Amino acid sequence: MKELKRLLIYGVSTAVVIMILTTLATSGAVSGDFLALAATLLVVVLPVALIIWVGKRERARRQSQDGETS
Repeated sequence: MKELKRLLIYGVSTAVVIMILTTLATSGAVSGDFLALAATLLVVVLPVALIIWVGKRERARRQSQDGETS
């Protein structure tokens, strides 16, 4: 169930990011350079940072559970 929840959150987040980038691109309110920077941050940097954060949190949780049972 936990994995399905994460998948749903990831899917909704991806849709929101796509909508934001599409809105920025069609509005013409921002330059192409800014749009490229925003896309790189939202599509590459943010997901990698989130994966690292979730992984560290899971590892700490497992270590605390292993420490309690030992």
